[in-house]
Amino acid sequence: MWPFSAWAETKLITDTITSKRNERSEAIARGLKLANASEAASIEDDYQYLTASAAHIASQVRSKQWTAKRVMEGYVRSAARAHARTNCLTEVMFVQALDEADRLDDFIKTASNEELDKKLLLGVPASVKDHLDYKGVDNSRGFVRYSNHPSQEDSAVVDVLREAGAIVFCKTNVPQTMLAFECSNPVFGKTVNPYSPDHTCGGSSGGEAAMLALDGSAIGIGSDIGGSLRIPAAYCGCYSIKPVAGRFPTRGSQGVVPGYEAIKTTLGPMGRTVEDVALCMKVFADVSTRLSPHILNLLPMPYRDVELPTKLRIGYFTEDGLIPASPACERAVLTAVEAARNAGHECIPITLPDPIRALEIFQALSSSDAYRTLTSHLYAREAREPALFLPIFGARIPAWLRKTASWILSKFLDERTFARVIAASGEKKTALVWKWQHERDEYGRKVKEYLWKELQLDTVICPVQASPAVSHGATKRLSPLALGTIYWNVVDSTVGVIPMTRVDAELDALSVSQKKEKLAKAGSHLLAKEYYDLVYDPVAMQGLPVGVQVVGPAWHEEKVLKMMGVLDEELVKKNGRAFGPGLGSQFERWKGE
Repeated sequence: MWPFSAWAETKLITDTITSKRNERSEAIARGLKLANASEAASIEDDYQYLTASAAHIASQVRSKQWTAKRVMEGYVRSAARAHARTNCLTEVMFVQALDEADRLDDFIKTASNEELDKKLLLGVPASVKDHLDYKGVDNSRGFVRYSNHPSQEDSAVVDVLREAGAIVFCKTNVPQTMLAFECSNPVFGKTVNPYSPDHTCGGSSGGEAAMLALDGSAIGIGSDIGGSLRIPAAYCGCYSIKPVAGRFPTRGSQGVVPGYEAIKTTLGPMGRTVEDVALCMKVFADVSTRLSPHILNLLPMPYRDVELPTKLRIGYFTEDGLIPASPACERAVLTAVEAARNAGHECIPITLPDPIRALEIFQALSSSDAYRTLTSHLYAREAREPALFLPIFGARIPAWLRKTASWILSKFLDERTFARVIAASGEKKTALVWKWQHERDEYGRKVKEYLWKELQLDTVICPVQASPAVSHGATKRLSPLALGTIYWNVVDSTVGVIPMTRVDAELDALSVSQKKEKLAKAGSHLLAKEYYDLVYDPVAMQGLPVGVQVVGPAWHEEKVLKMMGVLDEELVKKNGRAFGPGLGSQFERWKGE
Protein backbone atom coordinates (compact mmCIF):
# COMPACT_ATOMS: atom_id res chain seq x y z
CA MET A 1 0.00 0.00 0.00
CA TRP A 2 1.39 3.38 -1.02
CA PRO A 3 2.09 5.74 1.92
CA PHE A 4 -0.58 8.21 0.76
CA SER A 5 -3.15 5.40 0.40
CA ALA A 6 -2.28 4.12 3.87
CA TRP A 7 -2.69 7.62 5.29
CA ALA A 8 -6.02 8.09 3.48
CA GLU A 9 -7.36 4.76 4.71
CA THR A 10 -6.31 5.47 8.29
CA LYS A 11 -8.02 8.86 8.10
CA LEU A 12 -11.18 7.28 6.66
CA ILE A 13 -11.28 4.78 9.51
CA THR A 14 -10.66 7.42 12.19
CA ASP A 15 -13.17 9.88 10.74
CA THR A 16 -15.85 7.20 10.35
CA ILE A 17 -15.48 5.99 13.92
CA THR A 18 -15.61 9.55 15.25
CA SER A 19 -18.68 10.44 13.19
CA LYS A 20 -20.57 7.25 14.15
CA ARG A 21 -19.93 7.73 17.85
CA ASN A 22 -20.90 11.42 17.68
CA GLU A 23 -24.03 10.54 15.75
CA ARG A 24 -24.98 8.03 18.45
CA SER A 25 -24.42 10.52 21.28
CA GLU A 26 -26.45 13.19 19.52
CA ALA A 27 -29.33 10.78 18.85
CA ILE A 28 -29.42 9.78 22.52
CA ALA A 29 -29.42 13.44 23.59
CA ARG A 30 -32.24 14.34 21.19
CA GLY A 31 -34.34 11.41 22.35
CA LEU A 32 -33.81 12.23 26.02
CA LYS A 33 -34.69 15.87 25.47
CA LEU A 34 -37.94 14.88 23.78
CA ALA A 35 -38.80 12.26 26.41
CA ASN A 36 -38.06 14.61 29.29
CA ALA A 37 -40.09 17.44 27.75
CA SER A 38 -43.34 15.57 28.26
CA GLU A 39 -45.57 17.00 30.98
CA ALA A 40 -46.28 13.45 32.10
CA ALA A 41 -42.58 12.61 32.40
CA SER A 42 -41.59 11.35 35.82
CA ILE A 43 -38.55 9.23 36.56
CA GLU A 44 -40.23 7.83 39.66
CA ASP A 45 -43.26 6.89 37.58
CA ASP A 46 -41.00 5.04 35.13
CA TYR A 47 -40.56 2.33 37.74
CA GLN A 48 -43.92 0.71 37.00
CA TYR A 49 -42.99 0.34 33.32
CA LEU A 50 -39.46 -0.91 33.91
CA THR A 51 -40.61 -3.55 36.37
CA ALA A 52 -43.34 -4.81 34.03
CA SER A 53 -42.87 -7.76 31.73
CA ALA A 54 -43.47 -7.28 28.02
CA ALA A 55 -46.70 -9.25 28.38
CA HIS A 56 -47.89 -6.95 31.17
CA ILE A 57 -46.96 -3.81 29.24
CA ALA A 58 -49.02 -5.01 26.27
CA SER A 59 -51.95 -5.81 28.56
CA GLN A 60 -51.87 -2.39 30.23
CA VAL A 61 -51.58 -0.53 26.94
CA ARG A 62 -54.35 -2.64 25.41
CA SER A 63 -56.67 -1.88 28.33
CA LYS A 64 -55.73 1.83 28.05
CA GLN A 65 -54.32 1.93 31.58
CA TRP A 66 -51.01 3.04 30.11
CA THR A 67 -50.15 4.89 26.93
CA ALA A 68 -47.51 3.66 24.50
CA LYS A 69 -45.93 7.13 24.57
CA ARG A 70 -45.52 7.16 28.34
CA VAL A 71 -44.07 3.65 28.36
CA MET A 72 -41.63 4.59 25.61
CA GLU A 73 -40.49 7.71 27.48
CA GLY A 74 -39.61 5.54 30.45
CA TYR A 75 -37.65 3.09 28.33
CA VAL A 76 -35.82 5.84 26.45
CA ARG A 77 -34.49 7.08 29.77
CA SER A 78 -33.68 3.57 30.92
CA ALA A 79 -31.94 2.66 27.64
CA ALA A 80 -29.80 5.80 27.91
CA ARG A 81 -28.77 4.80 31.45
CA ALA A 82 -28.04 1.23 30.35
CA HIS A 83 -25.87 2.54 27.54
CA ALA A 84 -24.00 4.94 29.85
CA ARG A 85 -23.16 1.97 32.03
CA THR A 86 -22.35 -0.66 29.41
CA ASN A 87 -21.93 0.98 25.97
CA CYS A 88 -24.60 -1.34 24.53
CA LEU A 89 -26.21 0.84 21.82
CA THR A 90 -25.23 1.25 18.17
CA GLU A 91 -28.08 2.87 16.23
CA VAL A 92 -30.50 5.04 18.24
CA MET A 93 -34.06 5.64 17.00
CA PHE A 94 -35.48 7.28 20.14
CA VAL A 95 -37.06 10.24 18.31
CA GLN A 96 -38.66 8.02 15.66
CA ALA A 97 -39.94 5.67 18.39
CA LEU A 98 -41.58 8.44 20.39
CA ASP A 99 -43.31 9.63 17.23
CA GLU A 100 -44.37 6.05 16.48
CA ALA A 101 -45.74 5.73 20.03
CA ASP A 102 -47.90 8.82 19.46
CA ARG A 103 -49.35 7.28 16.31
CA LEU A 104 -49.94 4.00 18.10
CA ASP A 105 -51.87 5.77 20.88
CA ASP A 106 -54.03 7.46 18.23
CA PHE A 107 -54.73 4.05 16.70
CA ILE A 108 -55.65 2.56 20.09
CA LYS A 109 -58.25 5.27 20.70
CA THR A 110 -60.36 4.15 17.75
CA ALA A 111 -59.39 0.49 17.30
CA SER A 112 -61.79 -2.32 18.12
CA ASN A 113 -61.02 -4.84 20.84
CA GLU A 114 -60.55 -7.45 18.13
CA GLU A 115 -57.88 -5.31 16.42
CA LEU A 116 -56.11 -4.67 19.73
CA ASP A 117 -56.19 -8.31 20.79
CA LYS A 118 -54.29 -9.31 17.66
CA LYS A 119 -51.34 -7.11 18.66
CA LEU A 120 -49.66 -9.28 21.26
CA LEU A 121 -46.80 -6.82 21.81
CA LEU A 122 -48.89 -3.66 21.83
CA GLY A 123 -46.76 -0.71 22.99
CA VAL A 124 -43.79 -2.89 23.96
CA PRO A 125 -40.37 -1.20 23.52
CA ALA A 126 -38.14 -3.58 21.55
CA SER A 127 -34.45 -3.61 20.65
CA VAL A 128 -32.74 -5.62 17.93
CA LYS A 129 -29.21 -6.80 17.25
CA ASP A 130 -27.21 -4.48 15.00
CA HIS A 131 -27.17 -6.84 11.99
CA LEU A 132 -30.94 -6.55 11.46
CA ASP A 133 -32.03 -3.98 8.89
CA TYR A 134 -34.03 -0.95 10.02
CA LYS A 135 -34.91 1.41 7.18
CA GLY A 136 -32.95 4.65 7.21
CA VAL A 137 -30.23 3.63 9.67
CA ASP A 138 -26.93 1.82 9.20
CA ASN A 139 -26.34 -1.90 9.42
CA SER A 140 -22.60 -1.65 10.02
CA ARG A 141 -22.14 -4.73 12.23
CA GLY A 142 -19.15 -2.89 13.69
CA PHE A 143 -17.36 -2.61 10.34
CA VAL A 144 -16.09 0.76 9.14
CA ARG A 145 -16.80 -0.31 5.55
CA TYR A 146 -20.58 -0.53 6.12
CA SER A 147 -20.96 2.60 8.21
CA ASN A 148 -22.88 5.52 6.73
CA HIS A 149 -24.80 3.24 4.36
CA PRO A 150 -28.41 3.24 5.65
CA SER A 151 -30.62 0.20 5.06
CA GLN A 152 -33.16 0.68 2.28
CA GLU A 153 -35.92 -1.34 3.92
CA ASP A 154 -36.87 -2.95 7.20
CA SER A 155 -35.94 -6.53 7.98
CA ALA A 156 -38.71 -9.09 8.36
CA VAL A 157 -38.02 -9.05 12.11
CA VAL A 158 -38.75 -5.32 12.35
CA ASP A 159 -41.85 -5.74 10.17
CA VAL A 160 -43.25 -8.52 12.36
CA LEU A 161 -42.51 -6.71 15.62
CA ARG A 162 -44.19 -3.55 14.35
CA GLU A 163 -47.21 -5.51 13.09
CA ALA A 164 -47.55 -7.02 16.58
CA GLY A 165 -47.62 -3.52 18.09
CA ALA A 166 -44.04 -3.38 19.36
CA ILE A 167 -41.90 -0.28 18.81
CA VAL A 168 -38.30 -0.92 17.77
CA PHE A 169 -36.33 1.98 19.22
CA CYS A 170 -32.66 0.99 19.06
CA LYS A 171 -30.07 -1.46 17.76
CA THR A 172 -27.41 -3.05 19.95
CA ASN A 173 -23.72 -3.83 19.81
CA VAL A 174 -21.96 -6.88 18.39
CA PRO A 175 -18.36 -8.11 18.22
CA GLN A 176 -16.34 -7.57 15.06
CA THR A 177 -17.30 -10.33 12.55
CA MET A 178 -19.93 -11.65 15.03
CA LEU A 179 -17.83 -14.80 15.52
CA ALA A 180 -16.82 -14.18 19.13
CA PHE A 181 -18.37 -14.31 22.56
CA GLU A 182 -17.00 -10.99 23.67
CA CYS A 183 -18.63 -7.79 22.37
CA SER A 184 -16.27 -5.22 20.92
CA ASN A 185 -15.61 -3.59 17.57
CA PRO A 186 -13.62 -0.53 16.43
CA VAL A 187 -16.68 1.46 15.36
CA PHE A 188 -18.73 1.41 18.56
CA GLY A 189 -16.24 0.16 21.13
CA LYS A 190 -16.55 -2.41 23.89
CA THR A 191 -19.75 -3.40 25.65
CA VAL A 192 -19.22 -4.43 29.28
CA ASN A 193 -21.14 -6.72 31.60
CA PRO A 194 -23.95 -4.89 33.43
CA TYR A 195 -22.78 -6.37 36.73
CA SER A 196 -19.03 -5.85 36.29
CA PRO A 197 -17.18 -3.48 33.94
CA ASP A 198 -14.17 -5.82 34.11
CA HIS A 199 -16.07 -8.68 32.46
CA THR A 200 -17.66 -9.12 29.07
CA CYS A 201 -21.40 -9.20 28.42
CA GLY A 202 -20.86 -12.05 25.95
CA GLY A 203 -21.42 -12.21 22.22
CA SER A 204 -22.36 -11.92 19.64
CA SER A 205 -25.79 -10.70 20.86
CA GLY A 206 -24.01 -9.03 23.76
CA GLY A 207 -25.49 -5.56 23.42
CA GLU A 208 -28.98 -7.07 23.55
CA ALA A 209 -28.25 -8.98 26.74
CA ALA A 210 -26.69 -5.97 28.49
CA MET A 211 -29.64 -3.81 27.44
CA LEU A 212 -32.24 -6.26 28.74
CA ALA A 213 -30.39 -6.94 31.99
CA LEU A 214 -30.60 -3.24 32.86
CA ASP A 215 -34.24 -2.87 31.79
CA GLY A 216 -33.20 -0.76 28.82
CA SER A 217 -35.61 -2.70 26.64
CA ALA A 218 -38.59 -4.98 27.28
CA ILE A 219 -37.87 -7.55 24.56
CA GLY A 220 -35.03 -8.17 22.11
CA ILE A 221 -34.04 -10.19 19.06
CA GLY A 222 -30.60 -11.70 18.55
CA SER A 223 -29.03 -14.49 16.51
CA ASP A 224 -27.03 -17.65 17.13
CA ILE A 225 -24.57 -19.79 15.14
CA GLY A 226 -22.40 -21.04 18.00
CA GLY A 227 -23.91 -19.59 21.17
CA SER A 228 -24.55 -15.96 20.26
CA LEU A 229 -27.96 -15.85 21.97
CA ARG A 230 -27.18 -18.19 24.84
CA ILE A 231 -23.77 -17.01 26.05
CA PRO A 232 -24.81 -13.34 26.46
CA ALA A 233 -28.08 -14.38 28.10
CA ALA A 234 -26.17 -16.50 30.62
CA TYR A 235 -23.50 -13.85 31.22
CA CYS A 236 -26.07 -11.10 31.84
CA GLY A 237 -28.88 -12.98 33.61
CA CYS A 238 -31.48 -12.97 30.80
CA TYR A 239 -33.74 -15.57 29.22
CA SER A 240 -33.50 -16.72 25.62
CA ILE A 241 -34.19 -19.55 23.24
CA LYS A 242 -32.27 -20.67 20.19
CA PRO A 243 -34.86 -22.08 17.82
CA VAL A 244 -33.71 -24.27 14.98
CA ALA A 245 -33.23 -22.47 11.68
CA GLY A 246 -36.52 -22.09 9.88
CA ARG A 247 -38.74 -20.77 12.65
CA PHE A 248 -37.72 -17.10 12.38
CA PRO A 249 -37.76 -15.05 9.16
CA THR A 250 -34.22 -14.08 8.17
CA ARG A 251 -34.88 -11.52 5.42
CA GLY A 252 -32.86 -8.41 6.24
CA SER A 253 -30.56 -10.23 8.64
CA GLN A 254 -27.11 -9.37 7.34
CA GLY A 255 -24.44 -11.96 8.03
CA VAL A 256 -20.71 -11.75 7.41
CA VAL A 257 -20.33 -14.90 5.29
CA PRO A 258 -23.23 -14.85 2.80
CA GLY A 259 -24.10 -18.32 1.55
CA TYR A 260 -22.48 -20.18 4.46
CA GLU A 261 -24.91 -22.92 5.55
CA ALA A 262 -22.65 -25.64 6.92
CA ILE A 263 -23.76 -24.55 10.40
CA LYS A 264 -26.99 -22.59 10.12
CA THR A 265 -27.56 -19.26 11.80
CA THR A 266 -30.88 -18.79 13.53
CA LEU A 267 -32.62 -15.75 14.98
CA GLY A 268 -34.34 -15.88 18.35
CA PRO A 269 -35.94 -13.86 21.15
CA MET A 270 -34.30 -12.59 24.32
CA GLY A 271 -36.20 -11.32 27.33
CA ARG A 272 -36.45 -10.82 31.06
CA THR A 273 -38.96 -13.63 31.71
CA VAL A 274 -39.75 -17.02 30.20
CA GLU A 275 -43.25 -15.73 29.50
CA ASP A 276 -41.90 -12.87 27.38
CA VAL A 277 -39.61 -15.14 25.36
CA ALA A 278 -42.54 -17.49 24.73
CA LEU A 279 -44.80 -14.59 23.75
CA CYS A 280 -42.24 -13.31 21.25
CA MET A 281 -41.75 -16.82 19.88
CA LYS A 282 -45.51 -17.08 19.39
CA VAL A 283 -45.67 -13.75 17.55
CA PHE A 284 -43.14 -14.93 14.98
CA ALA A 285 -44.42 -18.49 14.69
CA ASP A 286 -48.00 -17.38 14.13
CA VAL A 287 -47.11 -15.30 11.06
CA SER A 288 -44.93 -18.03 9.52
CA THR A 289 -47.70 -19.56 7.39
CA ARG A 290 -48.48 -16.19 5.82
CA LEU A 291 -44.84 -15.19 5.30
CA SER A 292 -43.30 -18.53 4.29
CA PRO A 293 -44.28 -18.37 0.57
CA HIS A 294 -42.10 -15.31 0.02
CA ILE A 295 -39.40 -15.61 2.72
CA LEU A 296 -36.64 -18.10 2.06
CA ASN A 297 -36.38 -21.17 4.34
CA LEU A 298 -39.17 -20.09 6.70
CA LEU A 299 -41.19 -23.09 7.85
CA PRO A 300 -44.98 -22.57 8.04
CA MET A 301 -45.36 -23.75 11.63
CA PRO A 302 -47.74 -21.75 13.89
CA TYR A 303 -47.16 -21.77 17.64
CA ARG A 304 -48.47 -24.94 19.30
CA ASP A 305 -49.94 -25.36 22.75
CA VAL A 306 -48.22 -28.37 24.32
CA GLU A 307 -48.83 -30.37 27.46
CA LEU A 308 -45.84 -31.71 29.34
CA PRO A 309 -45.82 -35.21 30.81
CA THR A 310 -46.65 -35.28 34.51
CA LYS A 311 -43.17 -36.64 35.12
CA LEU A 312 -40.40 -35.45 32.83
CA ARG A 313 -37.33 -37.58 32.18
CA ILE A 314 -34.38 -35.19 32.33
CA GLY A 315 -30.76 -35.91 31.54
CA TYR A 316 -28.01 -33.71 32.90
CA PHE A 317 -24.23 -33.32 32.78
CA THR A 318 -21.63 -30.81 33.95
CA GLU A 319 -18.60 -31.68 31.80
CA ASP A 320 -18.18 -31.14 28.05
CA GLY A 321 -14.87 -32.98 27.75
CA LEU A 322 -12.69 -29.92 27.15
CA ILE A 323 -12.38 -27.65 30.20
CA PRO A 324 -14.02 -28.94 33.39
CA ALA A 325 -16.89 -26.74 34.50
CA SER A 326 -16.09 -24.10 37.10
CA PRO A 327 -17.65 -24.62 40.54
CA ALA A 328 -20.14 -21.82 39.78
CA CYS A 329 -21.37 -23.41 36.55
CA GLU A 330 -21.43 -26.89 38.07
CA ARG A 331 -23.49 -25.56 40.98
CA ALA A 332 -25.92 -23.90 38.56
CA VAL A 333 -26.65 -27.21 36.84
CA LEU A 334 -27.09 -29.04 40.14
CA THR A 335 -29.41 -26.26 41.36
CA ALA A 336 -31.54 -26.76 38.25
CA VAL A 337 -31.56 -30.52 38.78
CA GLU A 338 -32.65 -30.05 42.39
CA ALA A 339 -35.46 -27.75 41.23
CA ALA A 340 -36.61 -30.33 38.69
CA ARG A 341 -36.59 -33.12 41.26
CA ASN A 342 -38.51 -30.95 43.70
CA ALA A 343 -41.14 -30.55 41.00
CA GLY A 344 -41.44 -34.34 40.78
CA HIS A 345 -39.36 -35.03 37.70
CA GLU A 346 -36.83 -37.80 37.10
CA CYS A 347 -33.23 -36.62 36.59
CA ILE A 348 -30.45 -38.92 35.44
CA PRO A 349 -26.75 -38.12 34.86
CA ILE A 350 -25.62 -38.66 31.27
CA THR A 351 -22.40 -38.47 29.28
CA LEU A 352 -22.38 -37.03 25.78
CA PRO A 353 -20.78 -39.18 23.08
CA ASP A 354 -17.39 -37.67 22.13
CA PRO A 355 -18.33 -33.96 22.52
CA ILE A 356 -14.95 -32.88 21.11
CA ARG A 357 -16.12 -34.24 17.77
CA ALA A 358 -18.66 -31.40 17.62
CA LEU A 359 -15.90 -28.82 18.09
CA GLU A 360 -13.81 -30.51 15.39
CA ILE A 361 -16.74 -30.40 12.97
CA PHE A 362 -17.57 -26.77 13.75
CA GLN A 363 -13.96 -25.65 13.33
CA ALA A 364 -13.47 -27.71 10.17
CA LEU A 365 -16.53 -26.23 8.47
CA SER A 366 -16.30 -22.64 9.70
CA SER A 367 -12.61 -22.40 8.69
CA SER A 368 -13.04 -24.01 5.27
CA ASP A 369 -11.98 -20.80 3.49
CA ALA A 370 -9.48 -19.96 6.28
CA TYR A 371 -11.91 -17.21 7.41
CA ARG A 372 -11.01 -15.09 4.38
CA THR A 373 -14.61 -14.10 3.64
CA LEU A 374 -15.17 -13.35 7.32
CA THR A 375 -12.26 -10.90 7.41
CA SER A 376 -12.74 -9.50 3.89
CA HIS A 377 -15.04 -6.81 5.30
CA LEU A 378 -12.13 -5.24 7.19
CA TYR A 379 -9.92 -2.51 5.77
CA ALA A 380 -6.24 -3.41 5.76
CA ARG A 381 -5.51 -0.89 8.52
CA GLU A 382 -8.68 -1.53 10.52
CA ALA A 383 -8.00 -2.87 14.02
CA ARG A 384 -8.82 -6.53 14.57
CA GLU A 385 -10.37 -7.75 17.78
CA PRO A 386 -8.17 -10.15 19.84
CA ALA A 387 -10.94 -12.78 19.98
CA LEU A 388 -10.29 -13.55 16.30
CA PHE A 389 -6.68 -14.55 16.95
CA LEU A 390 -6.90 -18.25 17.85
CA PRO A 391 -9.35 -19.54 15.22
CA ILE A 392 -7.82 -17.50 12.39
CA PHE A 393 -4.23 -18.34 13.34
CA GLY A 394 -5.00 -22.06 13.41
CA ALA A 395 -6.77 -21.90 10.06
CA ARG A 396 -4.12 -19.93 8.17
CA ILE A 397 -0.84 -21.52 9.15
CA PRO A 398 0.55 -23.76 6.37
CA ALA A 399 -0.92 -27.28 6.26
CA TRP A 400 2.46 -28.93 6.94
CA LEU A 401 2.98 -26.74 10.00
CA ARG A 402 -0.55 -27.41 11.26
CA LYS A 403 0.01 -31.17 10.91
CA THR A 404 3.35 -30.90 12.70
CA ALA A 405 1.83 -28.83 15.52
CA SER A 406 -1.01 -31.32 15.88
CA TRP A 407 1.48 -34.22 16.03
CA ILE A 408 3.62 -32.48 18.66
CA LEU A 409 0.59 -31.59 20.76
CA SER A 410 -0.63 -35.17 20.68
CA LYS A 411 2.61 -37.13 21.02
CA PHE A 412 4.71 -34.98 23.33
CA LEU A 413 2.28 -32.75 25.26
CA ASP A 414 -0.55 -35.27 25.66
CA GLU A 415 -2.89 -32.68 24.13
CA ARG A 416 -4.89 -35.06 21.93
CA THR A 417 -8.08 -33.01 22.19
CA PHE A 418 -6.48 -29.71 21.18
CA ALA A 419 -4.54 -31.58 18.48
CA ARG A 420 -7.76 -32.86 16.93
CA VAL A 421 -9.23 -29.36 16.67
CA ILE A 422 -6.05 -27.86 15.21
CA ALA A 423 -5.85 -30.66 12.66
CA ALA A 424 -9.44 -30.01 11.54
CA SER A 425 -8.78 -26.32 10.88
CA GLY A 426 -7.74 -24.80 7.59
CA GLU A 427 -8.71 -24.14 4.01
CA LYS A 428 -10.40 -27.06 2.21
CA LYS A 429 -11.34 -28.15 -1.26
CA THR A 430 -15.00 -28.72 -2.04
CA ALA A 431 -14.88 -32.51 -1.69
CA LEU A 432 -13.40 -32.22 1.79
CA VAL A 433 -16.10 -29.74 2.82
CA TRP A 434 -18.71 -32.23 1.67
CA LYS A 435 -17.00 -34.94 3.74
CA TRP A 436 -17.13 -32.78 6.86
CA GLN A 437 -20.79 -31.92 6.23
CA HIS A 438 -21.49 -35.65 6.03
CA GLU A 439 -19.63 -36.08 9.32
CA ARG A 440 -21.84 -33.36 10.82
CA ASP A 441 -25.00 -35.16 9.73
CA GLU A 442 -23.83 -38.56 10.96
CA TYR A 443 -22.69 -37.17 14.30
CA GLY A 444 -25.96 -35.29 14.79
CA ARG A 445 -27.97 -38.38 13.95
CA LYS A 446 -26.11 -40.52 16.50
CA VAL A 447 -26.48 -37.94 19.27
CA LYS A 448 -30.19 -37.42 18.60
CA GLU A 449 -30.87 -41.15 18.57
CA TYR A 450 -28.92 -41.54 21.81
CA LEU A 451 -30.68 -38.72 23.69
CA TRP A 452 -34.23 -38.85 22.45
CA LYS A 453 -34.64 -42.51 21.37
CA GLU A 454 -32.27 -44.66 23.41
CA LEU A 455 -32.43 -42.69 26.67
CA GLN A 456 -35.97 -41.43 25.93
CA LEU A 457 -35.26 -38.04 27.50
CA ASP A 458 -37.62 -35.09 27.41
CA THR A 459 -34.84 -32.57 27.95
CA VAL A 460 -31.20 -32.12 28.90
CA ILE A 461 -29.88 -29.61 31.44
CA CYS A 462 -26.25 -28.59 31.08
CA PRO A 463 -23.85 -25.67 31.50
CA VAL A 464 -23.88 -22.89 28.93
CA GLN A 465 -20.10 -23.17 29.08
CA ALA A 466 -17.48 -23.96 31.70
CA SER A 467 -17.29 -20.37 32.94
CA PRO A 468 -19.39 -17.44 34.07
CA ALA A 469 -18.68 -14.18 32.23
CA VAL A 470 -14.96 -13.99 31.47
CA SER A 471 -12.76 -10.93 31.73
CA HIS A 472 -12.18 -8.79 28.66
CA GLY A 473 -9.60 -10.29 26.33
CA ALA A 474 -9.84 -13.82 27.75
CA THR A 475 -11.27 -15.22 24.53
CA LYS A 476 -8.04 -14.50 22.64
CA ARG A 477 -6.77 -17.90 23.80
CA LEU A 478 -9.94 -19.42 25.24
CA SER A 479 -12.42 -19.27 22.37
CA PRO A 480 -12.89 -23.10 22.61
CA LEU A 481 -14.85 -22.43 25.83
CA ALA A 482 -17.78 -21.99 23.45
CA LEU A 483 -17.94 -25.78 22.94
CA GLY A 484 -20.78 -25.85 25.48
CA THR A 485 -23.03 -23.98 23.06
CA ILE A 486 -21.41 -24.91 19.74
CA TYR A 487 -22.30 -28.54 20.47
CA TRP A 488 -26.03 -27.91 20.06
CA ASN A 489 -25.56 -25.92 16.84
CA VAL A 490 -23.72 -28.84 15.30
CA VAL A 491 -26.36 -31.29 16.55
CA ASP A 492 -29.08 -28.79 15.46
CA SER A 493 -31.20 -28.74 18.60
CA THR A 494 -33.64 -26.35 20.25
CA VAL A 495 -32.00 -24.79 23.31
CA GLY A 496 -33.21 -22.32 25.92
CA VAL A 497 -31.24 -20.49 28.61
CA ILE A 498 -32.48 -19.48 32.04
CA PRO A 499 -30.52 -17.64 34.74
CA MET A 500 -30.04 -19.95 37.68
CA THR A 501 -27.82 -18.33 40.30
CA ARG A 502 -24.94 -15.90 40.80
CA VAL A 503 -21.27 -16.44 41.47
CA ASP A 504 -20.62 -16.71 45.19
CA ALA A 505 -16.99 -16.15 46.21
CA GLU A 506 -17.27 -18.58 49.11
CA LEU A 507 -19.42 -21.31 47.59
CA ASP A 508 -17.50 -21.27 44.31
CA ALA A 509 -13.97 -21.06 45.67
CA LEU A 510 -11.51 -23.64 44.38
CA SER A 511 -8.97 -25.24 46.71
CA VAL A 512 -5.54 -26.33 45.50
CA SER A 513 -6.58 -29.99 45.54
CA GLN A 514 -9.84 -29.24 43.71
CA LYS A 515 -7.93 -27.33 41.06
CA LYS A 516 -5.60 -30.30 40.58
CA GLU A 517 -8.62 -32.56 40.13
CA LYS A 518 -10.08 -30.20 37.52
CA LEU A 519 -6.83 -30.09 35.57
CA ALA A 520 -6.36 -33.86 35.80
CA LYS A 521 -9.67 -34.61 34.08
CA ALA A 522 -9.47 -31.83 31.48
CA GLY A 523 -9.70 -32.78 27.83
CA SER A 524 -7.17 -30.04 27.16
CA HIS A 525 -4.68 -29.47 29.95
CA LEU A 526 -3.29 -26.37 28.21
CA LEU A 527 -6.68 -24.66 27.92
CA ALA A 528 -7.80 -25.73 31.40
CA LYS A 529 -4.59 -24.44 32.97
CA GLU A 530 -4.96 -21.14 31.11
CA TYR A 531 -8.52 -20.85 32.36
CA TYR A 532 -7.98 -21.83 36.00
CA ASP A 533 -4.65 -20.01 36.38
CA LEU A 534 -5.59 -16.73 34.69
CA VAL A 535 -9.35 -16.36 34.26
CA TYR A 536 -11.45 -18.12 36.90
CA ASP A 537 -11.61 -15.84 39.93
CA PRO A 538 -14.78 -16.20 42.02
CA VAL A 539 -13.91 -13.10 44.05
CA ALA A 540 -13.66 -10.89 40.96
CA MET A 541 -16.71 -12.68 39.51
CA GLN A 542 -18.79 -12.26 42.68
CA GLY A 543 -22.43 -11.58 41.78
CA LEU A 544 -22.16 -12.39 38.07
CA PRO A 545 -25.18 -14.34 36.76
CA VAL A 546 -24.82 -18.01 35.90
CA GLY A 547 -27.31 -19.67 33.56
CA VAL A 548 -28.00 -23.18 32.31
CA GLN A 549 -29.08 -24.59 28.98
CA VAL A 550 -32.37 -26.44 28.62
CA VAL A 551 -32.11 -28.61 25.52
CA GLY A 552 -34.84 -30.29 23.50
CA PRO A 553 -35.20 -31.94 20.10
CA ALA A 554 -35.26 -29.85 16.93
CA TRP A 555 -38.60 -28.09 16.23
CA HIS A 556 -39.76 -28.48 19.86
CA GLU A 557 -39.45 -24.81 20.86
CA GLU A 558 -42.83 -24.76 22.59
CA LYS A 559 -41.94 -27.77 24.74
CA VAL A 560 -38.54 -26.35 25.67
CA LEU A 561 -40.16 -23.06 26.72
CA LYS A 562 -42.64 -24.95 28.90
CA MET A 563 -39.80 -26.85 30.56
CA MET A 564 -37.91 -23.60 31.12
CA GLY A 565 -41.06 -22.32 32.83
CA VAL A 566 -41.20 -25.37 35.10
CA LEU A 567 -37.63 -24.81 36.31
CA ASP A 568 -38.07 -21.06 36.67
CA GLU A 569 -41.28 -21.43 38.65
CA GLU A 570 -39.67 -23.91 41.03
CA LEU A 571 -36.72 -21.58 41.63
CA VAL A 572 -39.03 -18.66 42.35
CA LYS A 573 -40.97 -20.79 44.84
CA LYS A 574 -37.80 -21.64 46.71
CA ASN A 575 -35.76 -18.43 46.52
CA GLY A 576 -38.04 -15.69 45.23
CA ARG A 577 -37.42 -13.99 41.91
CA ALA A 578 -33.74 -13.17 41.49
CA PHE A 579 -33.85 -12.23 37.79
CA GLY A 580 -36.47 -10.33 35.84
CA PRO A 581 -37.98 -6.90 35.16
CA GLY A 582 -36.70 -4.26 37.55
CA LEU A 583 -34.17 -6.56 39.21
CA GLY A 584 -31.23 -5.55 37.04
CA SER A 585 -31.86 -1.87 36.55
CA GLN A 586 -30.96 -0.89 40.14
CA PHE A 587 -33.67 1.74 39.96
CA GLU A 588 -33.06 2.92 43.52
CA ARG A 589 -29.46 3.77 42.59
CA TRP A 590 -30.58 5.89 39.66
CA LYS A 591 -33.71 7.41 41.13
CA GLY A 592 -31.89 10.32 42.67
CA GLU A 593 -29.58 11.01 39.72
